[in-house]
Amino acid sequence: MRDRFNKKRLFLQPGFFEKGTNALFTSGTRKYPVYFHYPWSEQDNLTIILPKGFSLDNAEQPAPISVSGVCGEQINMGISKDGELLVYKRMFFFGAKDAIYFPADNYGQLKSLFEEITKADNHIITLKQASQ
Repeated sequence: MRDRFNKKRLFLQPGFFEKGTNALFTSGTRKYPVYFHYPWSEQDNLTIILPKGFSLDNAEQPAPISVSGVCGEQINMGISKDGELLVYKRMFFFGAKDAIYFPADNYGQLKSLFEEITKADNHIITLKQASQ
């Protein structure tokens, strides 16, 4: 009985480079400013071969994140025409316009931003087995 349920759906986290990363800021408050030593960007381009007999089950990609040109993340996912490949692209940047110093008063906003980024990076999609 157990096997019947385990093989119908698979859960996939396509952004596996960020898999399991925790939120950057965990404290609820902060006394001192936050300073990043430098701006940075990341770009991930992945092609994942889907298991035979499985297809996406109402998969949605995370909403884009953009903060005044200072930070942004865009995740795009798509299936190849033959339905065998998942193409995943993630583009992220932080610290544009030399925004690398944040007063303690802005900590709550910075913490919320990085929580949203972590949520998007850990996004999970579901694959379902085609009915036979």
